[in-house]
Amino acid sequence: MPWKDGYTISDERSIPDADLRWPGDNRCCVSITVDLSVAAGPEGILAQDLRSDAAQFGRHDGLDQLLPVLRRHQLKATFAVPAVMARIRRDQLRAQVAEGHEIAAHGFKH
Repeated sequence: MPWKDGYTISDERSIPDADLRWPGDNRCCVSITVDLSVAAGPEGILAQDLRSDAAQFGRHDGLDQLLPVLRRHQLKATFAVPAVMARIRRDQLRAQVAEGHEIAAHGFKH
């Protein structure tokens, strides 16, 4: 890529730790991203992928256990969701948005 010609990591500059100020005397920032996809082949998510034990756990039990933890700690997350999953779980995603979570596009079929 031409824009990278001659570029090295040592060319990057950042804010020194001593100059970094977080609101309210906090010392760091945490980003929580939850991938709501399932393992899939090169053709993307297929019906049989959604029937696997892992997919069923993630879509139901796993998410049902994670959301109360986020609520209890007043944390918001970004949920990376393929369009095919959003179509299946649209009501659940709308509820997550209503709670202040972010939904991020994660491709059509992953």
